[in-house]
Amino acid sequence: MSEKPVRRSRSRHAGSITSYETQSGQRWKFQIYVPKDPERPELGDTRLTRGGFKSLDDAQRVLAEALTKKKNNARFQTKVPTIGDYAEHWIAGLRLQNSTIEGYKKVIRNHVTPYLGAIQLDKLTATGIAAHYRQLETSGRRDRTGYGKPLSANTVSKVHVLLAAMLDAAVDDGLILLNPAKKKRAVNPPTASQCAHRSRRSSPGPARSSTPS
Repeated sequence: MSEKPVRRSRSRHAGSITSYETQSGQRWKFQIYVPKDPERPELGDTRLTRGGFKSLDDAQRVLAEALTKKKNNARFQTKVPTIGDYAEHWIAGLRLQNSTIEGYKKVIRNHVTPYLGAIQLDKLTATGIAAHYRQLETSGRRDRTGYGKPLSANTVSKVHVLLAAMLDAAVDDGLILLNPAKKKRAVNPPTASQCAHRSRRSSPGPARSSTPS
């Protein structure tokens, strides 16, 4: 996704607005610098970014509100949510069959939150996701009979699809600018052929020779 700079203000104090592309189309975001603590100006400023706006007018309106809030020395919530917190928010907004929702919740509960849940969305990297998938492939099973054993390539692929969709939503919400799960060369999720090959190996079939393959 390429970001298209469309700056409406270059002043650090007035903020700036830019557009960027998502899977859902063009979105707008703004950035301003706000005090870390209005009661302790000696601590300096921190950058505040808000995005996901569907029009320039919406971004300008909310930026104006933020500037007024800053002028009145109000506090800002500048912390980006964690993967665990955002996953709950994302699931709550999906309109799918209950069985699908429950399946998503199970994947998040077993294979996402225990590993990535405490990481802030904007701190998650492609290499971090890759390491997560390799860990799942080594010891990711959470069922009673196979706890701690390797997770199948097919299930790791499902984790990847879910995580990529959730991070796409985070891009649309303006919480992150790019989806790290989409950097396939670095993330290296299981391929379709790997999933099919491992599925065939684990499926019951006709008796075969005991000669090692």
